[in-house]
Amino acid sequence: VNSVVSQTEQVPVHTVDVIAGTLGYWLQACVKAKVKKEMVSKAWDLKTAYKQLPLSDSAFELDSYIAVFCPRSKKPQVYKQRVLPFGSKASVTGFIRCAYGLWKIGCVLLALIWSCYFDDFLASSWEDASKHLDMIVTMFFRLFGWNVSLDKQLGFDSMCNVLGVTLSLREAKFGVAYFSNTEKRAAELRAVLTEYVTGAASLPKGAELAKLLGRLQFASGQLFGRRARHALGALTEEPRTSPEQMRQSMQVLLSLFEHGRPRRVAATWSSVVHVYVDASFDYDGYSGIGGMAYDSSGNILGWFGSEVPKHVLDAICTYGGTAHETVIFELEAIAVLLALRSFASFLKGANIVVFTDNEGVHGAFVRCKSASVYGHQVITCACDVEESLDCLVWYERVPSSSNPSDCLSRGEELKCTSSRVQVSIEDVHKEVCAACL
Repeated sequence: VNSVVSQTEQVPVHTVDVIAGTLGYWLQACVKAKVKKEMVSKAWDLKTAYKQLPLSDSAFELDSYIAVFCPRSKKPQVYKQRVLPFGSKASVTGFIRCAYGLWKIGCVLLALIWSCYFDDFLASSWEDASKHLDMIVTMFFRLFGWNVSLDKQLGFDSMCNVLGVTLSLREAKFGVAYFSNTEKRAAELRAVLTEYVTGAASLPKGAELAKLLGRLQFASGQLFGRRARHALGALTEEPRTSPEQMRQSMQVLLSLFEHGRPRRVAATWSSVVHVYVDASFDYDGYSGIGGMAYDSSGNILGWFGSEVPKHVLDAICTYGGTAHETVIFELEAIAVLLALRSFASFLKGANIVVFTDNEGVHGAFVRCKSASVYGHQVITCACDVEESLDCLVWYERVPSSSNPSDCLSRGEELKCTSSRVQVSIEDVHKEVCAACL
């Protein structure tokens, strides 16, 4: 039945990203207004939500029949239902439209700061106004005739569970909120991954792997950094991934679900740092790497330019037992890693945008994976550096003609020698060779 349902519109739901974005905007407004107050949240869950929406009169007369197999009589039986059938694609669209309408009315008429994800509603408030808001939302649902699950309902608190995620507002007055997986969800994933890593269960394939990936991708979204996404890359390419690589990826995910930091949403007003990198390759001539960092005012914070040692170039060209005619991709990737390491003193905690003129490197760093074995290990190291810098990096493409670090990768130097940063390509190469997932 679902396969013949046509959808002419996309009905929105508010995912965890929407909740995080809303809180981030609120926290920034508080910092700007110099307001320091305790914040709390509460979730409302609509009870048997689909059963609260009746069919229209015309649908009840013509299209309300459902046939199910009866295990007692061993025959199909036909029933007539008065409410939306659970699991029907058309029911989902109709219900979300109603839920979205409730959210919209609350925003426009009551100025509520809340979100809606199917039948889950989450509202945030100052602690001293939470009782008043609780009364308003409760009466709001009663006036519209909606029943909420009282057995699941908790009061406003600085710790709130919604959508299998724990929202912590304990440091909200300092401009920071945290999202983490609930202990139940994390424990379930750790148990499953432990079985696969230890060999107690055979590695998943096909539909079983797809189901596991869906759970892991959602849970990894509540972890700080990109190592989880990097590890998931090996699992998404099942046919080309060896069993050993899959177990290594699962081991990394297991460790992250045990010790990984929660996702942080901060009202940061820190400066933006733009980093430009480039590399040149000529096996018989000059091969080099260059990088520059600018503050938000366009001042040079630091720069480097260095020739790639011949023995390092040879090692990269023959890495993995395969000879490569060109390694410009690998050199461009090293330039990114070298910049993150070399400029760490003024990158830590900042908003960072890294520009590269290599389309392949840009795509690889965004996806957190690469077909090149050496390039993949460079990304592994870069993900570790991102976490150590306590920041999330935005990777962007820049035309070669607009890349100020182009000349540095070809042996030229800047006149402002005081901002030059000394780098060691050999040390970074050793780090890459020693890297694992």
